[in-house]
Amino acid sequence: MGQVRTASLMVAVQCAMLGTTACSAEGRGASASSEEAKAVAVLFSSGFKSIEEEKARIDKMRLAYRPYSGIRRTAEQRLADNLQNFSLPLAMENPGEFLRSGAAGETADRKLAALGLPPDTLAGATVLMFGLAWELANQRPLSAIDQQALLSQVDNQLKTNELRDRGDTAKQREAEIRLLTAGVWLEEARLRQGSPAQMQALSDAVQRDMLRMSGSDMRAHQIGADGFEKR
Repeated sequence: MGQVRTASLMVAVQCAMLGTTACSAEGRGASASSEEAKAVAVLFSSGFKSIEEEKARIDKMRLAYRPYSGIRRTAEQRLADNLQNFSLPLAMENPGEFLRSGAAGETADRKLAALGLPPDTLAGATVLMFGLAWELANQRPLSAIDQQALLSQVDNQLKTNELRDRGDTAKQREAEIRLLTAGVWLEEARLRQGSPAQMQALSDAVQRDMLRMSGSDMRAHQIGADGFEKR
């Protein structure tokens, strides 16, 4: 993938999952100001009819959610415990509950299905996360052809990097972190629709977080017939 390195994200997502000192410190250093956090809270508090209704919406998603593995549950809890690794104050009322309830995973799974990406695979999860990151950072949608080009590229990359020989459990762990991260970004994008300033803030945060997590500059790449390529 050139500068967009599938393999290097493995270390990064483990960092986000485990909340290491280095990652946490870097996440705090990249965090937006408290003024920005207040602005987000004020802007979006009117977006919910009530906190109770928002909780009811999450509860409904939880009840409709299919049974899922202990690996996903562990990933949900660890991401919920390390929200500081998202560098922008999140607009949702209770992001920890959004993760722990299964709503983030359900959001990502629905998007995965809508895009026709393979479920329960590291390749599908990677394409969803990287593709969404590119869309948000560049504020441009990917086409179905773009998604398939990324899928072919990721499939080839995963056959040659260090994940190839790892067990199914390790691969599922990586896939869940990528899916849950994408789920959080999708919900944030939903909440911020209608506010160009807040969509720009999310765009900048995703660009910043991908650089920190994987060294991948989303804005320095375009999508071609072979997937990610330098502009």
